[in-house]
Amino acid sequence: MNTIAQSDGKELAPVKEESISRIFVLQNHFGLHCRAAALLVKTLRNFACDARVEANGAVANGKSIIGLLALAAGNGSKLKFVLTGSDAESAMEALGYLFGNNLAQAYSQERLPDNAHATRGSNHECSINQNRIERQICSV
Repeated sequence: MNTIAQSDGKELAPVKEESISRIFVLQNHFGLHCRAAALLVKTLRNFACDARVEANGAVANGKSIIGLLALAAGNGSKLKFVLTGSDAESAMEALGYLFGNNLAQAYSQERLPDNAHATRGSNHECSINQNRIERQICSV
């Protein structure tokens, strides 16, 4: 949480960032094992956001492989991702892609071509496309 100082040096109320959350059901026969956890961490580290993951009554940093493994999330577990920061929506879209494919990229060695990238619009919001998400996931 950030605070903003006025010109006279007094601090204003903290600036609250909006969080977005989504629950994914882990449908991986092996659960949240090392490869799947590493894929999630490497994907989330590409985004400017804080990531909190809740499962089985425990909470972990989504950018920490040890934290994710400590959740002991097995097949069928519900993982609640809470993302906060400027790239939270983009990161959630990338997570949706990963879980939509049952974390299959954790087992893939495929790489995308170098020309797969994001474009920036005039309003400085990244336009997300499938190539950007796949490139960020596969480039790790």
